[in-house]
Amino acid sequence: MAGFSTWSLVALSLVVLAGTCSRPRTGANSPQDPDTTAVATDSAEEDSAARTGARTNQPPPHTARLRGTFRSCSFEENSGQCTIQIEEVEAYGMSTPPVASGTRTVSVRPVVRRDWTAEELVAAGTRTMTIQHLREGLRRGDEKREGSEWTLTGVSE
Repeated sequence: MAGFSTWSLVALSLVVLAGTCSRPRTGANSPQDPDTTAVATDSAEEDSAARTGARTNQPPPHTARLRGTFRSCSFEENSGQCTIQIEEVEAYGMSTPPVASGTRTVSVRPVVRRDWTAEELVAAGTRTMTIQHLREGLRRGDEKREGSEWTLTGVSE
């Protein structure tokens, strides 16, 4: 008899739980409330943008966006480097070490050497630059020879 009562109690509990779970919610937190649904959708879109890096104001990982001037540049056939005066760091990407204001020598990516001459960069005045931090194991051939831990990847107004 005790076994029958225990099974009856378990069955009754399951029926009650199933009934409360399938019943629609009402009140301020109900998903049927149009204001709550709109807020949840907007919030979900913002969270999604943050996870995917869709924010345009943050540089990619291991890079920093800064304002500065070119003090000197020298480009050779397969390499180049510039000495830059960093005035202000505007933003860091994820996992980017800090960049101090002051003078720093950086390697120059081929895309920058293709778009600018060394003389144009020095004459350009204050510009926004993107530099990338490269750990020893990730440096490209010309960057490894020059020994620079930072590489200039972009220049804009």
